[in-house]
Amino acid sequence: MGKTKNRKELIFRIVLCAIMAALSIVLDKVSVNVERFKITFYALPLIVVGITNGISYGLIAGAVSGLVLQLTSPYGVGPTSVFWALAPIAWGGVSAVIYHLFKKKINNRFILYTLSIVIASVVANVLNTFAMYMDSLLVKDSYYTLATILVGWPLRLVIMVISWVPYIVITGSVCEALSKAFGFNEQEKEEEKTNKLNFISLYTLILSYTVNIFLIIEIINIMHKDNWVKAYYPLVISIINLLISMLSFAL
Repeated sequence: MGKTKNRKELIFRIVLCAIMAALSIVLDKVSVNVERFKITFYALPLIVVGITNGISYGLIAGAVSGLVLQLTSPYGVGPTSVFWALAPIAWGGVSAVIYHLFKKKINNRFILYTLSIVIASVVANVLNTFAMYMDSLLVKDSYYTLATILVGWPLRLVIMVISWVPYIVITGSVCEALSKAFGFNEQEKEEEKTNKLNFISLYTLILSYTVNIFLIIEIINIMHKDNWVKAYYPLVISIINLLISMLSFAL
């Protein structure tokens, strides 16, 4: 029974890692570009994998996401591809390291999620900036120069801080659902029924947040075109969805 349980749990972790890496790639492809800045939620699935499955899975999901994003980028693979792949790896790996390093010292999981996301986002931001700098050095006629990097960095930091709110709320809710759904308990059928219900709840929650992310992206696109009236309905739906998620997280 123990071997079966471990095997099922391993399969679940591998499948979840693959799904989250794929979702990360999709979310990056539907990101919003506002002038020279990119607003994306691609890191959310990587954080979830790192926190729930552990450091190795977080690093693997981040590496897969970073590699595929470089292979499918308009610029293709180049001398700086490895540097651009560091940020996704940091999202999955650093968030996992911080969470598992402090989980026995900090009892409040909300604080743990916040600490993991804040530190991971800062590291990812620094690595992205480093990738821009290396691009300016190694790529001929690079889009980036030292001046443009330094001028744009403050706004990128502002966007990073603003993104902490949806990141923390969504990560907390999904991770809480996952923590209930993990594993197959040995107390026979009743426990397995509970697990199945938890899996259904988990997938529904992930679907709900995916929809909410697309709504947020649509709102940003509409507002960027100065069409504020059309942004009203998706904004209301997004707020309702966010409030429900916060309630479920609190419960």
